[in-house]
Amino acid sequence: AQALLVVGDDALHGRLGGPAGTRIPGMPCVSPESPQETAKIAARFVEQGYQAIKFKVYGTIDEDLANLRAIRAAIPAAITLQADANRGYKDVRAFTDTHLAAYAAAGLDIFEDPIDGTLADSAALRGKSKVKIMLAIQARSNAGVRDILTAGAADLVSGGRLQLGVSRGSPEQVIEGYRYFGYQPEEDDPQGAEMARRNIEV
Repeated sequence: AQALLVVGDDALHGRLGGPAGTRIPGMPCVSPESPQETAKIAARFVEQGYQAIKFKVYGTIDEDLANLRAIRAAIPAAITLQADANRGYKDVRAFTDTHLAAYAAAGLDIFEDPIDGTLADSAALRGKSKVKIMLAIQARSNAGVRDILTAGAADLVSGGRLQLGVSRGSPEQVIEGYRYFGYQPEEDDPQGAEMARRNIEV
């Protein structure tokens, strides 16, 4: 594995506004087994040069915090640590009133999709601690991103990172996946390449 995704002269960064850089930060994801093993894996990624680590949490506060504390103790404080619950916390009130503060105290920087709630519930989390709230599941379409921004429901959408490839947790089809988001390419653009370029223009 490499800590950075390197792109060439005629590659992705050229489509995203020009030569601002030739490297895109990568972020490995750790699926915890035990706090000790989780910490070892995270430390190994940092040794490889990664500056951000993502780890899965499952909505069980004691186990999730044990893994977080183990990871934070094993890596430098400057490394960004992001948890991803995939909406695993079902008790929105308990998470809002107590759990988020515990995550902040344990050294978490970013929490991705923490609760199984509404956009208003997510908006209520913002500013309650130093932990930044990130939404990804609801940001899989242009309409979803607009709804998040309109509701003020997240501090981050992508965190400055570009997601490449296909997530295990994504239910959308890989082949012609754009159709599942309501897009239809023109007949002279069967792969949707020109359509994609138009849609990322700023």
